Amino acid sequence: MESKLTPNRAVLLGMLFFLVCGSIWALRVPIVNGAPISFNSDEPSHFQVIRYMSEHWSLPPYTRDYYESAHPPLSDWVEAGYIKVWPASMQALALRFFSMLLGMGILLVMFKTARLLVSEWTAAFATCVCAALPMFVMFCSSVTNDPLAVLISSYALYMMVKGIQQGFTKKQLNVLCLVVGVAGIVKYTLLGLIPVAIGVVIYDRKRKGERWAVPVMSIAASFTLISGWWFLRNQIMYGDPFRSRAEIAMHMFNGSAAPTQPGYWASVVSTMTGSLLGIYPHSPNWPLVTYDAITKIFGVLLLVAFYVAVRRIWTPAKIVLASYLGLVLLTVLAYQLNHFQPHGRLLYPAIIVIVLGLSSVRHLIPTKDRVLMGSLFVGGLAALSVAIVTTTSFN
Repeated sequence: MESKLTPNRAVLLGMLFFLVCGSIWALRVPIVNGAPISFNSDEPSHFQVIRYMSEHWSLPPYTRDYYESAHPPLSDWVEAGYIKVWPASMQALALRFFSMLLGMGILLVMFKTARLLVSEWTAAFATCVCAALPMFVMFCSSVTNDPLAVLISSYALYMMVKGIQQGFTKKQLNVLCLVVGVAGIVKYTLLGLIPVAIGVVIYDRKRKGERWAVPVMSIAASFTLISGWWFLRNQIMYGDPFRSRAEIAMHMFNGSAAPTQPGYWASVVSTMTGSLLGIYPHSPNWPLVTYDAITKIFGVLLLVAFYVAVRRIWTPAKIVLASYLGLVLLTVLAYQLNHFQPHGRLLYPAIIVIVLGLSSVRHLIPTKDRVLMGSLFVGGLAALSVAIVTTTSFN
């Protein structure tokens, strides 16, 4: 019997690729004395925070060794409980594979969300693009708070898109309140979910002719009750809700304002594009011209795809997604102004919007060629991921 590739099977293949490639990365990045080495990421600090919390069941002191404790702690609390069942020598590896499990959840939620907005095959394409992105493979097979943050933001966006299209039931509204409330203690870039969720609820209630004040207050109350303590604690202990003053006092970052030269911002855009994709000038150790070429091609493709997306019909669901991406981008740019560290990886809480925007380029391709071009693009990303996870040196 001749086998037939379906969108569901294509997504399963993408998830299988992610598992294999992520496992290679998780096993290749060295673990010394039970702890990850410092390799172009914050993994060692995340691990030290998690281990401290597992041993003491309290937040560690905010020092250079535990600088990742500046971030909201839910991911660290979850993983601190998880590693208690593992011997010390296996804890780092166990956490990496736990991140991969969360990554699988992200891909499933992404496929479910995309199917609400585009065709089954386009949804499968967007999901496979995410599964093949080198950066997605790397941070979803590392010890970090990103996988949980992306999973929660992706699920919140799924619920909002579904609510926009079908209307919220009381149960769905309660779950949305809970998810948005939890988001505040996962990662700061998820705070953009709050105004977007409020806007979605107001829109849904008004079109039904119902009052919106109570559900909006429920969202605000959920965030205050679940996440408010973290920001209040920071205000009391460090003088601001985000601990920025504490970072400055430790000289963690340089500068407090961006240069005015246009070339600086061109460099920021290029670096953000490269880190969104998952390549850096010295990681892997390829010629600089290779890094520049791949980054520019990917950057131009993103710009073209989003230009096409913006010019097409704007639906309420599209406005919701674009609003959240805009808020995340503003947060990342504010981070750049304060820290001089342009990390495209910080945009991943809006990865659903990014890959759906990227899929808009299909409208420029003749229908008969879309399957071939989509396959070539995903295959190219997959080849890049394989090359990165197998050739990166850890000397």
